[in-house]
Amino acid sequence: MKRIISITLTALFASAVLFAGGSGETGKTGKTVINYYTWEALEDSNPIIEQFNRENPDIEVVLHIVPDNPDTQVKLDVMMMGSSDIDVVQIADGQQFAKAKNGLLRNIDDYIRRDGIDMKANFGGAEEWAKFEGSYYVYPRHNSVGCVFYNKTMFDSLGIPYPKDDWTYAEYIALAERLTHGSGSNKVYGTFNHIRPGFWCLTALQKADFYTSDGMANINAEPFVNDLRNRMHLDSSGYEKNYSEIIATNTLQNIEFFNKKCAMVMAASWMVRDMKNKEKYPYDFEVGVAHFPRYDGTIAPKTSWGSVSALAIPTTSKNPDAAWRFIRYYIEKGSLEIAKTGTVPVYLPAYNREMIAAFGEGSGLPQGDIEKFFDPEIVSIMKMPVGEAMNEYNSIIQEETSLFFTNAKSLEQTVRDMKSRVDKAILDERSQKK
Repeated sequence: MKRIISITLTALFASAVLFAGGSGETGKTGKTVINYYTWEALEDSNPIIEQFNRENPDIEVVLHIVPDNPDTQVKLDVMMMGSSDIDVVQIADGQQFAKAKNGLLRNIDDYIRRDGIDMKANFGGAEEWAKFEGSYYVYPRHNSVGCVFYNKTMFDSLGIPYPKDDWTYAEYIALAERLTHGSGSNKVYGTFNHIRPGFWCLTALQKADFYTSDGMANINAEPFVNDLRNRMHLDSSGYEKNYSEIIATNTLQNIEFFNKKCAMVMAASWMVRDMKNKEKYPYDFEVGVAHFPRYDGTIAPKTSWGSVSALAIPTTSKNPDAAWRFIRYYIEKGSLEIAKTGTVPVYLPAYNREMIAAFGEGSGLPQGDIEKFFDPEIVSIMKMPVGEAMNEYNSIIQEETSLFFTNAKSLEQTVRDMKSRVDKAILDERSQKK
């Protein structure tokens, strides 16, 4: 049984109340009903859910798809805080850390110990995304592997060699300049970099951490300052669509790239999903994939960023044991189905040639580029602060950098204000713990 629901912003709190009663321990059939909430529209055709229901006659998983937009995580938070009927919820982009900190997710250490699960062996580098303050709160589903997609046809027409996998950020900027051409409505930018949190500092994080050794803000470190300077240079020089234009047009990486408005795009493996959807994105050029550029020559090649999506059990779930059974089944037996959608699964025991082929099938990418997303040598970095006052840290960074990129503040003032505001938030949190 599958059910799709829509929740509007104006109905957020009404939704929390609506679902507050939950479905109870069992449904009308006597089965334990597990309500699985996600924003992945393709889950509606994922056979793993029906397969689980067939093989587990005492449980019925019911799928709920919440519309995917910038408010999705807020909607889910409100519903969980309202004691809704959510038993399993998908979480992405590091939101699990804030949700765990705010008490929205069930600690699953007891299940992992009971089942004798080796999280590091199962998930490799993605394992760190599963825990907060030493405890596990989620079971990793898939990873968005950061990379650069480029229009090979455009490179060829301009006589420019393709980027190499060991390139640096300086080489990336130089290529963006060479690739920019045309004017007005016919202008093609060399690259596109989104305004989402963390995107401006992706190479800085190869060189510096968000926190100093004593736990204070490190956002004033030179790598962060340099990445701010470089993003502003790309914007002001017209080598990429600037920050204000992106806000005004509400555009995205896939829109700009597939419409041939940029030659390169800083994105992630989810672009492969879009490449497979030729009806929605009917592009007519060859695409190449390069590993993410290095901050400088001191950084090893293939140092990228990741963003792990996971499944979790809300603390308000009335059926955590059954929810855990479904989560394990889904992750450990569903990797092939996840890969078919153009998404990189992170359950390592399921890796094989069939799964990798399924990931790239229909994308048009050459085999060598497909395999880059599964390269065991990739070092994945986290593009958000995780530690003291991390919610405030994230908000402050976004507020202050937005002012800088829209020319409302100088670089120097932006860095000073980020540092002082985050340090204060950290000290305030420490004082509240005493």
